[in-house]
Amino acid sequence: MESVQFISSEDDGTDQIVSFALAYGEMEIRSLTLLRTPKYEAMLDEAERGVSVSLQDKTGDDDLLEVVRIEASRVTIETESAKYDLDLSRVDPAEVSEMKALFRRMNFDNRFKIENV
Repeated sequence: MESVQFISSEDDGTDQIVSFALAYGEMEIRSLTLLRTPKYEAMLDEAERGVSVSLQDKTGDDDLLEVVRIEASRVTIETESAKYDLDLSRVDPAEVSEMKALFRRMNFDNRFKIENV
């Protein structure tokens, strides 16, 4: 399980972004970023629409989000080809609330599942 240091949630009217700062060792932080741009999705093929998930420094194409499973101090992100188990115990509860609200807005067309355990 990856330890999350903080969560950044942003919805500026064009982009919807949830980014998790993941701790790797004592000094390294990498970002797991979920991005959706509903304003421009009409220009994409049906199979390309949804929330893209990317891990900083990981090579390859972004995956599309399939499932978000939210527990008390944990969130699991499942994509077409990866699964991320994230420990939220160090994260401010306000950041977790913002994340949950943004996930609901990102899922306006039910492209992915949101499971609250």
